[in-house]
Amino acid sequence: PECDPLPCLDNLPAGPLVRHDCDSVTTASNCTVSCIGGYEGTAESWTCLPSGSVSGMLPTCTPLRCGSLSLAMVADDCDGIAYGTTCETWCAQGYDGSQSRPERWKCTSLQADQWTVTLSGNEPECAPQQC
Repeated sequence: PECDPLPCLDNLPAGPLVRHDCDSVTTASNCTVSCIGGYEGTAESWTCLPSGSVSGMLPTCTPLRCGSLSLAMVADDCDGIAYGTTCETWCAQGYDGSQSRPERWKCTSLQADQWTVTLSGNEPECAPQQC
């Protein structure tokens, strides 16, 4: 007899930080579960079982970290912050700013490449203090 593999519809991978290509997987075939953009982790292979369930391990996903800022006349607490979090910049000691409050920056992913993160925000306007 000729047999067609059945689709796996049960126990699909789920979690806020994962994505998968298991929606059309069939008996005895594999699918991949990986981290969403902005997070890193080793992708895992899941298998479609004869029972109609997929089986495998979820990847451990950790946020990517942004690099440091190097802005003239500006101090910050942004070095190595995690994807999705924020930090602040302000005028460095010896400099005055036109604003009295710090500027908020965010570690975010680039639209075209969700696995590259960068700091995004407005640079404070600072000038040397008068002696």
